[in-house]
Amino acid sequence: MARLGKELLDRNPGLGIRPAFHLLGGPASEIFHRETYQIYVSEGLATRTTDAQLSALIAEELALAVAERGPIANGQMTASRWSPIDVPVERGGGTFGPADGTRMAELARLTPRRNSGPALDPKLSRIAEHPLDLAREILRQAGQDPAEVELCRNLSSEAHKESPRRKQLTGIK
Repeated sequence: MARLGKELLDRNPGLGIRPAFHLLGGPASEIFHRETYQIYVSEGLATRTTDAQLSALIAEELALAVAERGPIANGQMTASRWSPIDVPVERGGGTFGPADGTRMAELARLTPRRNSGPALDPKLSRIAEHPLDLAREILRQAGQDPAEVELCRNLSSEAHKESPRRKQLTGIK
């Protein structure tokens, strides 16, 4: 699974992201990403798909991450999709704020990551707004059949269903 993801990334240097790929144990069919730096694939999905199907699913997940990266990089949304809470966590403080640094940790987690990693290739920025088109382009540049994206739509919708693991690892539903 990581080999397929690395191959897609190596053949598509203009994506502007370099996520790590993680294989999750268990029989469920799941694939999801955490911002632009981690992509999770379940063992159940990896074993029930061919390499071509898994590549198409990973390409689609890469495309979804790139589509989200645009607004994050432009400051249109925060990295974890919610605005920081503007309520002090505690009354303590002093010159540097709360003694335990809780507020700083909150803001660091929720502030957009700017200038992190390479930029998106301008040729791809047009189609980055449409994740399925970008997924097809990722597969095409990797020398694989772009039609696999359409052939895997049922697998994709099943793998993108909400799960407790997705909620736990990404913090969102």
